[in-house]
Amino acid sequence: MMNIGLLGFGVVGGGVAALAAERDDVRVSRVLLRRPKEGVPEGTATYDINDILNDPSIDTVVEVMGGLHPALSLIHISEPTRL
Repeated sequence: MMNIGLLGFGVVGGGVAALAAERDDVRVSRVLLRRPKEGVPEGTATYDINDILNDPSIDTVVEVMGGLHPALSLIHISEPTRL
């Protein structure tokens, strides 16, 4: 099972979560949000990127925020942790 952390939960992030929910080999473990949002899988919401970066159970981080900021900043923050 691959555990993923989503950075964002808009149209694309919601679609990724929906696809993952249909599969047995992928699970959304955490979702980074800027503010509360309906439809986020229960128990996965966080407002701190470190909750995703420091979670050893997360195999892959997927950036689905759209736009340049804050997505680019979060990617730069995560590089030393995930490379």
